[in-house]
Amino acid sequence: MTILRHTTQVDSTTFRIEILNALVIPQGELDELEREEFFRLKKVQAKKKRDASIQDALVTHCHIVLQSNVFLLRVLHNASMWAAVLCASC
Repeated sequence: MTILRHTTQVDSTTFRIEILNALVIPQGELDELEREEFFRLKKVQAKKKRDASIQDALVTHCHIVLQSNVFLLRVLHNASMWAAVLCASC
């Protein structure tokens, strides 16, 4: 029983190997596929780099806007304090 099962598996494996040997991709087609994959990878890398630089610029912009808003709030707060002092003395 075991020998028969192993024989069947060997025959199946041999058949698969013969099929794989029959499937030959022409070298020119393989080179074209490699070039396409290389180009695709370069495009993905460029997009990731561009997205990262946009994100960095956005973070920097938001940080500057936040600092400006904090400065304006301090100025307004100080102005309102002065206005309260001036109104209290009237």
